[in-house]
Amino acid sequence: MYDWNMKFYITVPSSYFRTLGGLCGSYNGDRNDEFTNPKGNKEPTVVKFAQSWRTEDGDLFCHDDCQGECPSCLPALQQKYKGEKLCGLLAKNDGPFASCHKVLDPGMFMDNCVYDVCINKALSGGQSLDAVSCPLSRHFMQIFRLQFSLLLKSISHFTFAALECPSNSYYEACGTACPASCSDLDAEAKCKEPCVETCQCNKGFVLSGNKCVSKESCGCSYEGRYYPSGMKFWEDDKCTKQCECNPGTAKVECKATACKKSEMCGLQSGKRDCYPTSYATCQGSGDPHYRTFDGKRFDFQGTCTYVLSKLVSKDDKSLASFEVLVKNQNRGRNMAVSYTKTVTVIVFKNIITMSRDNPGKVLYVNLPFDVEDGQLSIFRSGYFGVVKTKFGLTLKFNWNSHVSLTLPSTYSDLIGGLCGNWNGQRNDDLLKPDKSPANTPTVFGDSWKVGNDPGCSSDCNGKKCPTCDHSLMLDYQTGKYCGRITDKNGPFKHCHAKVDPTEYYEDCVFDMCLYRGHASALCNALSTYTTACQDAPAKVEQWRSDSFCRK
Repeated sequence: MYDWNMKFYITVPSSYFRTLGGLCGSYNGDRNDEFTNPKGNKEPTVVKFAQSWRTEDGDLFCHDDCQGECPSCLPALQQKYKGEKLCGLLAKNDGPFASCHKVLDPGMFMDNCVYDVCINKALSGGQSLDAVSCPLSRHFMQIFRLQFSLLLKSISHFTFAALECPSNSYYEACGTACPASCSDLDAEAKCKEPCVETCQCNKGFVLSGNKCVSKESCGCSYEGRYYPSGMKFWEDDKCTKQCECNPGTAKVECKATACKKSEMCGLQSGKRDCYPTSYATCQGSGDPHYRTFDGKRFDFQGTCTYVLSKLVSKDDKSLASFEVLVKNQNRGRNMAVSYTKTVTVIVFKNIITMSRDNPGKVLYVNLPFDVEDGQLSIFRSGYFGVVKTKFGLTLKFNWNSHVSLTLPSTYSDLIGGLCGNWNGQRNDDLLKPDKSPANTPTVFGDSWKVGNDPGCSSDCNGKKCPTCDHSLMLDYQTGKYCGRITDKNGPFKHCHAKVDPTEYYEDCVFDMCLYRGHASALCNALSTYTTACQDAPAKVEQWRSDSFCRK
């Protein structure tokens, strides 16, 4: 059981005696060996014990300890929070928990309450007291009910512990643990579980998911399963027949259909649906070197704002519209080359911008920021700011010069911009918005210019585009510089088979040459290849140090 807040309960039968492991212990009747790790050895501390059972879930910001000195509670504050109007209510002889004291010691629960209230500074401008002490009180009540099936007085007449209930429901101190629902209208009559403190649906209403709805608003029962009103699902495991629970008739209606050519029928996170068959990545790096979704490489030194990629076809109404813009700028006094300064994503009527002027920060237009159902998420991963959508778009920018865009195969041959059309053909990637071919990267890039940036230019600032002196090229090709990328015994050796290093090596030499060996150009080039390798994925050995491209 889980309350979607802070409490969970796990109950197992005796058949699991001496067979369990994890934070809940081994269930062997001995409290002295609870801190046992997966190998069967006893850990000396709680942190070591918890770390031994840690699993990877992709959360880059979690930690196992207090990240410094753990908080403590002064004795004077402990006494204050033990008062009968606060946590002491749990142990009050004539309080709402009095009938429980003889069979369940309230001491541990009161100590937990005092600690949580104290460290959360509930009475000094931190969390409200309700948010901290009330859940502990309810936890005590639930443990008591689960173990002894006895009734307790309601605690909600104490104003600080008032329980708010959603629409069409009311508070019940001892309500049914098996409420009637759209999928089982007779659940309450068959219930054998002890009562729970809960919000119960009003008369005439039943549960549908986590909401109380009128019985008339319930969804559909189809082949032994319940489907909420309006829900779509596949009847078979080949995705050839899609059904929908009609909100008007409460009946399931099905029709023959199929996945698109760019999709395959499969299961992801327990849900059967049509999913992309593949993903492709386009990137811009250095000064700037572009690689389209189809793998075509070209250099373009324009300093205006350009469409990196956007949905240009309106043939598929089911696809979400998006647009990614890049604003390039000259590097310092070098007016011959440019780099990516700003990246903007426009999706779901939201505008998200990352700029080199504000490293590590994201400008979000269309507040409040809402990530409901995971449609849109914005976060930081390593050196990169990341914008990710539920339909499969992933945009990464390192607030410097490296931008990458990944799309699912459902957008293949339906997009346009500097990243190309992704139709599997490299030779037609330089198409202008009117579908006509551009004879040079400069003409191609300029055709995707948007806005009116003062002083910007789509060529090499009216001058001949830069070239590299042969003698300098020879120097920067060595293992001291860009040769690190192609070194068969170097830090990228495991990646060569998955990501051809040739173009990354050539881009590195070009950038180093133009900036006369500036360290940042080399570090950026190595970082770009590192990202490509890790996305492959391929192992990259440590190449940064305190004296080289500092960690």
